[in-house]
Amino acid sequence: MSGGSWRSPASVRAVLIGTAAYQSLTAIPHSVGNVDVLCRILTNRELGGLAPHQVTSVLDPAASADIMQPLEAAAAEAEDALLVYYSGHGMLDDLSDDFLLSVTTSQKDKAWTSLRFPHLAEAVKQSRAATRIVILDCCFSARAFADLMADDSQVLKAQLTEKTGMYCLASSAETKTSKAPKGHDYSAFTGYLVHVLRNGIRGAGPALTMAEIGDEVCRLMRYTEYPIPVPCNRYSAGGFVLVPNRSYEAPAETVRDDVRVPPSQYVSAAFKDALRRILTAQKATVVFDDGSRTGKIGKLKTKGGIPDTEELVGYVKSRRILDGKPCLVAFTECGLYVQGSMNLLRVPYTTLDGLSHLTVYGKGAGGGTDLGSATPIEPLVTTTLTLAGRSTDFEDSARLIAKTLDAFLPAMADLRSRHPAGLGAGMR
Repeated sequence: MSGGSWRSPASVRAVLIGTAAYQSLTAIPHSVGNVDVLCRILTNRELGGLAPHQVTSVLDPAASADIMQPLEAAAAEAEDALLVYYSGHGMLDDLSDDFLLSVTTSQKDKAWTSLRFPHLAEAVKQSRAATRIVILDCCFSARAFADLMADDSQVLKAQLTEKTGMYCLASSAETKTSKAPKGHDYSAFTGYLVHVLRNGIRGAGPALTMAEIGDEVCRLMRYTEYPIPVPCNRYSAGGFVLVPNRSYEAPAETVRDDVRVPPSQYVSAAFKDALRRILTAQKATVVFDDGSRTGKIGKLKTKGGIPDTEELVGYVKSRRILDGKPCLVAFTECGLYVQGSMNLLRVPYTTLDGLSHLTVYGKGAGGGTDLGSATPIEPLVTTTLTLAGRSTDFEDSARLIAKTLDAFLPAMADLRSRHPAGLGAGMR
């Protein structure tokens, strides 16, 4: 392969399993997209670099044998690495406590209609592949760790003397359900996994290991409403290189002051993580920006005048009481973008010291209480921001924006003191 990720591409096998249509359980149409996109990534010459015959896709298996037969064949052929991916319903057997993978004919409370995960785990462990990778996108998927990491077979014990490795990435903890948002092409976990594989990790090396990929997916999902994935690594299998890093930038010896560097190349992941924690504490909406101008995030960036080169981290929205017009404060990796009643105000984090922030408390239209009803008029809160002679203001009865800024500005001042280099330099 041109990307150079697999150490010995010809001896790698991947089995991608997706159950989307069910006779008795709720359909998960995302499973089809999950398997399709991962197949395309693994067979992309610039990413996975595998030949089509090395990747087996199993869509809508009707019985356990539909999964186990192709898996055992791939496990027997793999020498360098075996990768197994599953997307569908994960269930638990109340009697045996076994973890179950569903097929199209699976029925709730009838464990015999599903694939018992210990069977799949044993097939993976019996493979002679030096590295075994299992990625599960289903409810309760961390339950798989006990079966995958147990030393219960003589074959496995013999293999462990040669330090063969096992890496597992589960979409959810043992007691958590995984999510497949309506209207999305992929499930939540696989969507983030695909983003990392396709776009890479800023600040990482030229190639991405399974551990780096798993850790980045966990980091990104930590600031969402979705479950946080759980990785498990044995005998350094997490060090196996999966794909080239498309975000890798070779260190430059010098950077000219007159050259505008795209912000995402110099704003550290540590700073953005700290920024997300600040916004989460203030109950702002924290988002994951994949760089697209489509969808909700794309619309927010367009409305806020945020350039493609900046990553949107979070936002707070409100509406003016008097005329219902929307007000938006967007937080990027470089600064604030405030869309108020008068104009758009850009505030790089490096200029926060010069920002004038004034909040005035008053009454809504007419003042006091509406005499025609017993409902009081909502109090009117007007916040004005001024920077270098330019101002904008916004009004909201719940003080959502005002309270967020009141707490954000001192927290950001402290954060800037710990991450002083380069912040906000990309804003124009």
